[in-house]
Amino acid sequence: YRSTDDGQTWKVLKATNDNSTTFGSLWQALWNVAIDPSAPDSLSVVYACSIGGVYRSTDTGNTWKTVLGGSLSAYSYYTDVQVSKSGVVYATLSSDGPQKGIWRSTDGINYTNITPPNFPAKYNRVVIGISTTDPNQVYFLANSDSAGMPDTNFLGQVEWDALWKYKYISGSGDSAGGAWFNLSANLPSTGGLFDKYNSQTSYDMVVRFLPGDTSTVFIGGTDIFRSTTGFFDASHTAHIGGYAVGASLPAIKTYPNHHPDQHVIFFSNSTPYVMYSGCDGGVFKTMNDTAANVNWISLDNGYMTTMFYAVSMIHEIPGSSVLIGGAQDNDCLFGNSFTVSNPWTKPLFGDGTFCYATDSGKVFYFASQSGKMFKEQMDTLTGTVTNFNRIDPIGGKGYQFVNPYVIDANNSNLMYLGGGKYLWRNNNLSGIPYANMYDSISTNWVQFTDSLPVPGGANITAVAVSKVPANRVYIGTDQGRVYRIDSANTGTNPTMKDITGHSGSNAFPGNGTFVSSIAVDPKNADSVIVTFSNYNVRNIFFTSNGGTTWTRVNGNLGATNGPSIRWATIMHVPSGGTIFWLATSTGLYATDTLKTTGTTWVGQASGQIGNAVCDMVDVRPVDGLVAIATHSRGIFTATITSISQVAGVRNITPPAALQVKTYPNPTAAMATISISLLQDESDVNIRIYDMQGRMVKELPGGHMSVGNHTVQFDGSGLQSGIYYCNVQAGDKKETTRIAIIR
Repeated sequence: YRSTDDGQTWKVLKATNDNSTTFGSLWQALWNVAIDPSAPDSLSVVYACSIGGVYRSTDTGNTWKTVLGGSLSAYSYYTDVQVSKSGVVYATLSSDGPQKGIWRSTDGINYTNITPPNFPAKYNRVVIGISTTDPNQVYFLANSDSAGMPDTNFLGQVEWDALWKYKYISGSGDSAGGAWFNLSANLPSTGGLFDKYNSQTSYDMVVRFLPGDTSTVFIGGTDIFRSTTGFFDASHTAHIGGYAVGASLPAIKTYPNHHPDQHVIFFSNSTPYVMYSGCDGGVFKTMNDTAANVNWISLDNGYMTTMFYAVSMIHEIPGSSVLIGGAQDNDCLFGNSFTVSNPWTKPLFGDGTFCYATDSGKVFYFASQSGKMFKEQMDTLTGTVTNFNRIDPIGGKGYQFVNPYVIDANNSNLMYLGGGKYLWRNNNLSGIPYANMYDSISTNWVQFTDSLPVPGGANITAVAVSKVPANRVYIGTDQGRVYRIDSANTGTNPTMKDITGHSGSNAFPGNGTFVSSIAVDPKNADSVIVTFSNYNVRNIFFTSNGGTTWTRVNGNLGATNGPSIRWATIMHVPSGGTIFWLATSTGLYATDTLKTTGTTWVGQASGQIGNAVCDMVDVRPVDGLVAIATHSRGIFTATITSISQVAGVRNITPPAALQVKTYPNPTAAMATISISLLQDESDVNIRIYDMQGRMVKELPGGHMSVGNHTVQFDGSGLQSGIYYCNVQAGDKKETTRIAIIR
């Protein structure tokens, strides 16, 4: 994207826009963009590095030429590019590609491989830091493989990282023209599990010189470190951000007013001592980056980019403004006001996931990554935790990163938990004491018998429980199957019925697809929506008979170019009627009617949520509160008490399911017949009739997917006159007139 007004508005650079949900262009993932400060117009020459390629533009990004890599058949996954103030370009490509290594160019077009001979043989991401004081000095920070400095992370895994310094001397910079220094042994490697250098296998990496100083160098992984000797020794290094010094399990602490996982370091143009840090916690600023104890200032207020996986509310109290949510690498969060400036507190550290408030806000359940779950009591005025205990079961394994669990709609002491291929049930959550312990427990947990009959096994990815009638549980898996368990509240081996859709065009997508959510109608457990997160598949299905039969209700969201569906919710509004909500990869959608011949899903909150990825919708029907968790724009709420408040649901006429056009028309002989299937794939028959109703030609049709198709019509053997092109797709028919004039 390019902005010409200091970032207030942005426009996509068309040459870089693949606009596809399948991998077919290296432009689909970008690592970095760099400008050439030596160019007469410093913005005219731009470099970009993507998965597999390094590109150069001389017209502010309108057109691009590949200068390194660029092949889809064989490529380096990781790349980086930086340009010195004198216009020298440095680029890196990981060792899995044919143009691997470290490259240098003085014109941005011709490159010399300057990789030192003793550089690690295998390496992933390699990031670059060029001195602004002496552009001939460059640092390369690498995530390597069995070479460099080893580190054992908190998961017990050994990772290797390397740090090298390069100094240009003469010529092309290769061999004798450049000096290399291996500084890997001086990477911070002492301390606990969290306060050493760790790049998390290339996830968080940055290296920068202090402007005006070639000896002070900063590196970032999970933490930030500063060396006043350029890491030529290990004794002049300070830990200045990320995790707290000495951070340890189970209560992991962070550096004061800072956050782990560093991606960006940059400096004020007016003074190098003012430094900014961009990390998974947002943007932070220090007024003195050379101080013995660096103090950070959070700049996150009003910076609405939090990536929520989940959102929940107190469902029993109309008018309650308490909201809780789980955010990617930003903890479980608690708020008690709908005011955007209201501060949120953090009841649980880590990657926050699903959460629930029960018993009118007397009990809260929070979870973090990979199935860690806590039961907590909170002061809802201050947002502080007063008591807690970890509650996930001893022996649980195979958890999803964002792992599903659900509280029973009729009994807040009953919980169902997906644990890999097993379903777990806790029979009495109130019987778990608040002991302020961080270990898994066995109290009141029951593991169901493994009975997911999928070849190769399957893992549970979605869990839902009924309200009317009670005690029915639906589960979905990562193999695209859905199961129903009646009387799930008793026993350890209840019947698990496979209700996966297998019938024709209403068949589920199949193995390898991912059930993302199951929405059970709170008034009728036979009415269920199942969604799939995969792209380019049929991904929204509805049953009105408990899974005996299914109907595909994608409608205008399509199956070929439609969004990924993350969550579905069924809401009965106070004034009557039903709203079906969808959280998707392109925003929030709703409808009030599910149609077998084509549901019309209408985008909501275009001026607020827009096309931001939405991960969950939670509702409180008693007062109409709707909360949406977005994966980049925070949480949004609205009060919906009538279907008429939902944008466009009642006043949009869905387009015809089958559309047929011909051109040119009239024609002397040849014409193109354009066929658009807007709802369902189908077998298509195309026949040409004369004015007497006689079929004079049948054109090749066959099975067509949802989308646009063209068929060529040759009328050269027909007499001048009016003919009719009849297209039949399943039970849908459309006829258009063709005039042949000679």
